[in-house]
Amino acid sequence: MEEMNRKADAVFMTETLFDGQTEQGVELDHVLPDYYPEIFRILKCCLSPRVISAAVSGNKIMLDGVVLIKVLYLAENSTALHCVEQRYTWSKTVDIAGKAENLCGEPRITVVPRTDYCNCRAVSSRRLDIRGAISCRITVTCPAKFTLPALPDGMQVLTREVSCCTEPIYADKQLAVREDIETGAPGIDYIISCDAYSTEYETELTTASLKIPTDQRRADSQTSVKSTVACDGGEVDSIWDCRGELCSVSCRPDGENGLLVTGQVCMTVIGKCAGGTPFVAEKQEAFEHTIPAANVTPDTSVNCRASVSNTGFAIRSDGSVDVTVQADISAELTDSRQFSVISSAAVHQDKLKERSDEFALRICYTTGHESCWDIAKRCGTTVEAVMEENEIADRSAELSGMVVIPIV
Repeated sequence: MEEMNRKADAVFMTETLFDGQTEQGVELDHVLPDYYPEIFRILKCCLSPRVISAAVSGNKIMLDGVVLIKVLYLAENSTALHCVEQRYTWSKTVDIAGKAENLCGEPRITVVPRTDYCNCRAVSSRRLDIRGAISCRITVTCPAKFTLPALPDGMQVLTREVSCCTEPIYADKQLAVREDIETGAPGIDYIISCDAYSTEYETELTTASLKIPTDQRRADSQTSVKSTVACDGGEVDSIWDCRGELCSVSCRPDGENGLLVTGQVCMTVIGKCAGGTPFVAEKQEAFEHTIPAANVTPDTSVNCRASVSNTGFAIRSDGSVDVTVQADISAELTDSRQFSVISSAAVHQDKLKERSDEFALRICYTTGHESCWDIAKRCGTTVEAVMEENEIADRSAELSGMVVIPIV
């Protein structure tokens, strides 16, 4: 191919700058207001973390967040359920390994907070000591741009067509109902140069290795987790609230089976015992679920999201509670391919290739695994000349036997 036929001047890829997590402690000494009844028994304490803002400055990630602390307790000689809520604000700075100048201008930050543990005790009848910890899974990505070089005239160029995307465009919108959002980022096929040479002069090439992601695909599934929750105070009389929460969910390729999703479901039941005393009962149940997916390899990147879609309960005849939690699981799969491409090329016109004018044709014997490009480059001729002389229609076909090499 004497001239380079390229559809675009650049290739955009998503580069991961940071993928890790950070931890934040929670310590709160809270005194009840005068209008709250005194604490007799603590039923439950929970932490609900939220990230308010996330930004990248230089080679640091700066996070600001808040933790909503909720404590359920009983007063003495009372069956009324009391609730105390308090907000705990926090800030965190995380270092990104690498030099700041290598970061892109507009990184995309994804932060998923979760509660690691929570302890609560009554120091006195009006004072609470709350200790806990949260962790945040942080992913920072940015579009990396690789500019395809303009190659000098007169070079033979081997190109390969690769399916990838244009410059990434992100769109966010708050919706009351389900709605499709047009991002204006259609897919496109790039033709990138991966090898080149000159039939007349010595050439010098600089190559780069690109990891280009393919189109994303999704695998969706549902799973149900069932367990029995008992009340320490005796038989259950009525249920006020029943909920399930997913924690420690992970997803990984599982060979020919597809994707293996593991995690735990924390089930919480709030209600009233037969004697009229409120109770809070919790239980964690581990689960394992397989999502069928084709063409999954250990190199497949998986981004998994799981959420509770429904929680149901039924009071058994023995006074315990059967809890069923249904979860929706969605996985985004991305395969990446490694390519070696030309980043720069130079033709040394002061260095002619050694040629012999004593003959017009050469005969080459090959045992296979060589294409027209391989033979033409090795023999210093053009691909088109080899194809025309040997009546070959497919330039990528593997050749074997005798091949006539015209001298150009």
